[in-house]
Amino acid sequence: MKLSDVLKLTRGKSFNFKEVKIKEIYDNSKEMKEGGLFICMKGLRNDGHNFVKDAEKKGAVAFICQKKIETQKPFILVKDSTEALHKIAREFYGPFDFKIIGITGTNGKTTSAFLIKKILDIAGEKAGIITTLYASSNSEKIKTGFTCPPALLLYKIFKKFKKNRVNWCVMEITSHALKLKRFYNFEITGGIFTNLSQDHLDFHKTMEDYYVSKRKMFEYIKDGIAAINIDDEYGKRLYREIKCRKVSFGESKNADFKGKIIRLHGKGMEIEITGPSGKKKFLTSLIGKPNLTNILGVFSLISSMGFDEENILKGIKVFEGVPGRFERVKNKRNYQIYIDYAHTPDALKNVLSVLKELKPERLIVVFGAGGNRDREKRPVMGKIASEIADIVILTSDNPRFEEPFEIIEDIRKGIKDDRKCLVIENRKEAIEKAINILKKRDILLIAGKGHEEYQEIKGVKYKFNDKRTVLEILGEK
Repeated sequence: MKLSDVLKLTRGKSFNFKEVKIKEIYDNSKEMKEGGLFICMKGLRNDGHNFVKDAEKKGAVAFICQKKIETQKPFILVKDSTEALHKIAREFYGPFDFKIIGITGTNGKTTSAFLIKKILDIAGEKAGIITTLYASSNSEKIKTGFTCPPALLLYKIFKKFKKNRVNWCVMEITSHALKLKRFYNFEITGGIFTNLSQDHLDFHKTMEDYYVSKRKMFEYIKDGIAAINIDDEYGKRLYREIKCRKVSFGESKNADFKGKIIRLHGKGMEIEITGPSGKKKFLTSLIGKPNLTNILGVFSLISSMGFDEENILKGIKVFEGVPGRFERVKNKRNYQIYIDYAHTPDALKNVLSVLKELKPERLIVVFGAGGNRDREKRPVMGKIASEIADIVILTSDNPRFEEPFEIIEDIRKGIKDDRKCLVIENRKEAIEKAINILKKRDILLIAGKGHEEYQEIKGVKYKFNDKRTVLEILGEK
């Protein structure tokens, strides 16, 4: 790509112009190599305009920026660097001819994405996936550090998908990605709205802004279809407001696709789905009402897109779940220990409620809350845990730059009965205490971190994984 091509795409104002060849695109000066175009992005923490000199020293031949910069190199001034990045990257890395299925909502995105991927595999399609866990279109797993990657990284992943000849991309699309234009102006073939509950208010400030950001995804569905959970109040509103073709799902009698749990047990559940093609009963290894919602959302979308329902049902039946999402930790002592990513009030309530339905002698929960995030949800989570669980062990999650005990105290404000609450700040020691008091008929939930492989403390990520810690304590790792 030549700089004159970039100028045509962005329609910006050129300074110090001379024709140069663009070998690669960068938005991080640390990654810059000779012949690169540096796009100055204004982020939440850093401003790329402050790293122009660094990028220049490492070989940047031209710049895209939102304000004038000090350089003798060519630069193009644009109104919005992020929108300019999308225009340039589409041309540089594309075109992309695969279809996109997007899942948005507070909870259930990851499980829904992996379930769709399983169904597409069974249907003989080649699908790439982008989730909280990783991005992949073959055996290679790319750890992105984000649920929905930053814009430039997203294009580089799409380039890999193109190389691997995928025809579907299944991805979680977050409110951050939509509001910050990480995901911007892509055409979506199918979309799912799972639910909306309190989370990320440190970023959005209000639930209204959180909702409006999520709704943005459905503006990108032109000729496709959306599946909306109308058991959720925000889902009902979304169903009324969006203009694309849509179907509804839920336990509501008004839903196009209705579902119910017939039987629940420790290894899964039997469910029934009623849709336009009639009733279907089947077994799944997933468990609980949240997973009924996930299955309903996936079934309603994929069947409405024209896929064979036998393949969909086969995919649901063989799907074993996602690491760290309502995952039972298999162990030689046959203890009932579950790991879950639940880090919002609604998610914690859902998983605890399902485990309570299994009628344990005691339900024990170990959890904390992330630092430098929405503080308002902490006492709410404490209240929920103390109302449903029999023993609550409060510990550290990812305290980041906050003091762990201050986070724990915020959670404790919601706990009405201190007699059922223990505080053990060290997460490994908290898990060890829970296992030491665990009896055969008890159930232990370790919540908040799920699949994560680290614990973030004072800017450092220390190696830590809940499941691995459990197995180490049990002497099985």
